[in-house]
Amino acid sequence: MLGLFYTLVVIMGLMVLGLFIYWIINLVKEKGEPANEAWILTYGSQYSHGHALGRISNIEIGETKTKISFYGRDINYIKEANKDKKFKVSEETVFFDNKQIEPIAEGSLSMHSNMIFAYPNRIEDLPLSFRKTRHGQAIANIITENNKLTDNSELYQARIENLNKIALQTFGGGMMINYVEKQKELMKDSEIIKEIQVAPEKKP
Repeated sequence: MLGLFYTLVVIMGLMVLGLFIYWIINLVKEKGEPANEAWILTYGSQYSHGHALGRISNIEIGETKTKISFYGRDINYIKEANKDKKFKVSEETVFFDNKQIEPIAEGSLSMHSNMIFAYPNRIEDLPLSFRKTRHGQAIANIITENNKLTDNSELYQARIENLNKIALQTFGGGMMINYVEKQKELMKDSEIIKEIQVAPEKKP
């Protein structure tokens, strides 16, 4: 009888231990899973070394400009790595006028990810060959209309609110959304390009 009792205790102990190990494995797995980062589609790829599509790694929202960092996903990394063993995926950082940022919430276009469409301030900054396409002409019209927006307009306020939501949802509620320094808000395009070119490469 005593032997049966000990056998049951051992079996119960093994079951508890198994459940504990299962819980630990799932906890580690969840922590190791990458965040559901938002995508960016930028129409000013000359400011991001030719990358137009990427996964956002950071968003800093300022009063008039927003700083968005991302890793380009429109390149064949395997091919580049085979050509150059020192090839690294660099982080691109671009400043956008808040009027030229269009956040698209998950479920609106993509059912799986938030997206941000980012446009340059001037139509002339669109690639010339792209400007000649029907899509390019449509984007040119969007840029013109965006430049007419006022800071207190309903559309502008809605976009900023959605941009904040995407930043919090993508990077977690505990993330601090920092304001871009005033001097960076006033940077000219040439200075922005220079900063991007000298920025150190980072791995995602």
